[in-house]
Amino acid sequence: MHKLLFNVLTVLTVINLISCDIGKSDTPEPSSGFEHCANVTPYISLQEKGSDLDLNGFIWAQALNGVDSIVVSSISPLNGKVEGTSLLWMVSTGNIDGTHDDKPVWRLPFSVNETNIDYNISVTYYCKLEDEEPGGGSVGGYESGDVTIIEYGAEFNYYPGNFCDPGGESLSIWEEGTLINDTNLDTITSQVFNIKWQTRPPNYQTEGLLFLFPIEEIESAYIEMKDKYGVNTLTKPFNLNWFTKQWIEDEVYIGDLSYLSANINISDLLSGMEPEELDNYSHITFVIKYCGGKEFSDSIYLKL
Repeated sequence: MHKLLFNVLTVLTVINLISCDIGKSDTPEPSSGFEHCANVTPYISLQEKGSDLDLNGFIWAQALNGVDSIVVSSISPLNGKVEGTSLLWMVSTGNIDGTHDDKPVWRLPFSVNETNIDYNISVTYYCKLEDEEPGGGSVGGYESGDVTIIEYGAEFNYYPGNFCDPGGESLSIWEEGTLINDTNLDTITSQVFNIKWQTRPPNYQTEGLLFLFPIEEIESAYIEMKDKYGVNTLTKPFNLNWFTKQWIEDEVYIGDLSYLSANINISDLLSGMEPEELDNYSHITFVIKYCGGKEFSDSIYLKL
């Protein structure tokens, strides 16, 4: 568990460093060859996306002189956070990512964490006025130290796809992250309990550990209890809901974790059984079916 968190934290730290330091170079910023952002509306373009589920996208943003920073943001679950977030990119014309539509551009990636919804992605340039004297006041923007910043923005709709689209039909559940009554237990000791399965994106190394999709994409969820002789099988459906909590390490908020949660009561299945009969049932198997026949199952030891 701690090793995994360390690895993921390392990846997120690298991503964060990249987002803050993209384009930094010891080479002085060119004074020619690029238009100044105070004189032109930047060219901004969303990547072309296929029809499959894809939680990772990027923005082509025109490389210009005088750019203080660029922010990519959404109020929908973004970059591993339930309430969305902003990605700050400190850019430089000393390092661009090629051309797009004959424009020199920076490539600004982002990751979304919910399927089946239209994202509204905002892109905002913060541009220093050209040749401004210190303390020049505000011109349609806001003041940052002694330099006036003008904001230019664009908005895009990004639909990551349906959970059951190709690329998303594998329900990513980390069984080691399963919680029984909010505790990492490998044994169920009560007839009434809560169970939570931690969900992950298909590629959680770049998308964080938050993954939400409509509960209605799950076709059925039920428990199976088979006796040790393979003669009797007890079954019962259960309902699933979402549960999210903050992911905090060393008092630092990293993002959010997501779980499929269910309250389970098996007392009606075991009603009237003698202790020796109860001993015949040593496991509970939880079965979740989704996306036209796909199946997740989790068998947990039972000791009443």
